[in-house]
Amino acid sequence: LLLQASESNEPLLRAHSIEALSMAPDDITDVARRGLGDENRAVRYTAAMTVGRLKLIGVAPLVEPLLHDESQSVQAAAIFALRRCGSDVNPTPLAQMLLSNDPEIKGNAAFVMGELGDKSAVAVLQSSLGKGLRGASAARVRVVELQMAEALVRLGQRQQLEPIHAALYAPNEEAELAALAGQMCGRLHDASIAPDLSNIMRDSSQSARSAEVRMAAAMALAQIDPARTQGTTAVGGPSAVDITMMYVQSEDYRLRAQAAMTLGMIGDVSTLPELTRLMSDPNPLV
Repeated sequence: LLLQASESNEPLLRAHSIEALSMAPDDITDVARRGLGDENRAVRYTAAMTVGRLKLIGVAPLVEPLLHDESQSVQAAAIFALRRCGSDVNPTPLAQMLLSNDPEIKGNAAFVMGELGDKSAVAVLQSSLGKGLRGASAARVRVVELQMAEALVRLGQRQQLEPIHAALYAPNEEAELAALAGQMCGRLHDASIAPDLSNIMRDSSQSARSAEVRMAAAMALAQIDPARTQGTTAVGGPSAVDITMMYVQSEDYRLRAQAAMTLGMIGDVSTLPELTRLMSDPNPLV
């Protein structure tokens, strides 16, 4: 199914298939190689990042032309891939990207710097705070600010967890921001916020957060402390499985897709029948 999706006419499916096939080492090489030459910049970006994360050294020579890609986001991913594969490629273009007025470029450059793990990048990231993004909406600026904070945390600046924690409690009309903050807490394995994530996940009162935010909290908990999400019952309220299963039959395909991803991260085998049913979902992204 994933290999079929990698040849879909829909770029989003091609990009997601590359990410998912990262868990299938026998198949990812050919798909990543094809993705590097894709007509869509998001697919090229995903393919290059995958080459770097998996250190697909044999594919690295095909990444080199992407250093001159028309998309600066793809250039950033190419720098990441080549450096992770052992090349001494110059990372300084990333610093210029951090001054971009384009939120996508600035955010991706910050993300790549955090992933590379070079602590000398801290000063560059800090000096670019508040710069660029002219003409960007306030919502996009806040997303990029969170990406900058996540990168700085990855480079040892733990105090930058504060804006991420604060974003978890963004108002309901900014649910996308709160969900993003939850995802970041999971990626950063931030145990200090686990009690808050548990409360957000289990709250079913009138002030409960949106489905996106509750599932993002569940997924983050599964990454931080799997013991908090195992089992179909939980002391003090519904478990991560209980909450996620509320959305597997949602009319919104995006919620069904998020539920599938969340159940996969939780890893409770009792959910396999539901995941198997979702394999036949009418929406290919699910």
